[in-house]
Amino acid sequence: MLMVDFYNPIYSHRRESLMAYVPASASLKADGKTYDVVDQIMAKIAGPASKDPSGPEAELLALLNTPDSDWVGVFTMRVNEYAKKVNDRLTNSDEAQRKVAVQEYMTLAEGRRRLYKGREHEKPDGSGLDEFSLTLPITMNLVPFTQMTENGDVIVMLGPALDFFKARIQKKKANALARFANMSGGCAAYVKRAAAGGCPVFGNQRKHYAC
Repeated sequence: MLMVDFYNPIYSHRRESLMAYVPASASLKADGKTYDVVDQIMAKIAGPASKDPSGPEAELLALLNTPDSDWVGVFTMRVNEYAKKVNDRLTNSDEAQRKVAVQEYMTLAEGRRRLYKGREHEKPDGSGLDEFSLTLPITMNLVPFTQMTENGDVIVMLGPALDFFKARIQKKKANALARFANMSGGCAAYVKRAAAGGCPVFGNQRKHYAC
């Protein structure tokens, strides 16, 4: 299952959507040692959704059809080839191409930062791990959410992928939801402090800054 959309190791709508097939409970099998979790998952995944060749269900079934004697080598080769394609883009002899690659990967990182912060609003008071403003550069420009391809390219997240994350990120505050819709991100700690009447860093100027 980790090989489904492996080139997006975090925030993969394809892999995350497969969680819908995980059962709420499982029964001990006749051998008295294992549970029927996998059996239940496979029975559901093999349904109508698997008929879509572009869907994650079909991708998972294809991966499972890899012979037991070959899967380590096949999957390792795919991961290595992907890493090589990314490296080739970043070390391209053409400076212009290198700049394009760096810009794409920075845009990807910025989108993932905002997705993380947005999903913090699902948790009461957040996790307390929002230290991006202290450890990583951020952009004040609105850039689209993007995702990787197995070829090492970055594409704009559209349609089902974007809709999936919008549905997952349901913020308690209307202004926080508006920030996500505008792809400007949000910070749970910032919102909480601002609601109390002050920003721990910028004081009364907080309205001019985004987390």
